[in-house]
Amino acid sequence: MPANDYRIAVVDQQHVAAIDRRKLKQVVGAVLQSEGIKEAAIGVALLDDRRIRELNRQYLQHDRATDVLSFTYRRDDGLLEGDIAVSVETAAREAERRGIPLETELAFYVAHGVLHLIGYNDATPDERSRMWQRQVEILRDLRYEDADRLL
Repeated sequence: MPANDYRIAVVDQQHVAAIDRRKLKQVVGAVLQSEGIKEAAIGVALLDDRRIRELNRQYLQHDRATDVLSFTYRRDDGLLEGDIAVSVETAAREAERRGIPLETELAFYVAHGVLHLIGYNDATPDERSRMWQRQVEILRDLRYEDADRLL
């Protein structure tokens, strides 16, 4: 059996921008590996604001679009299973506001979602700072040149 057994699927259900799904799979794998996860099944759905708003309303009772949602199904015995929903539309707006590539913003959101699946929280300022620092470290390791502009 290989050291890590990762099953990662990225489904593109939006029409905002062309996305390199392979790079997002690399982000998922890098987060899992850096956090010591040995086995995982992770799905990533790339959505528009309308669809992520529907999910946010259905599962969290928040009637608004958001950047990323995470759904953990199993986190035990070295196995992690979950899904992440990402709004490419929100990412595009935020990337433009920050003056960074959409690819970097999406990688940041995907890393954020995976960290939530693993158990990170961002409810307090300290938790948020720790989580965002971790996301940026991972993107730096993957050579996202604009990663430092995310803090």
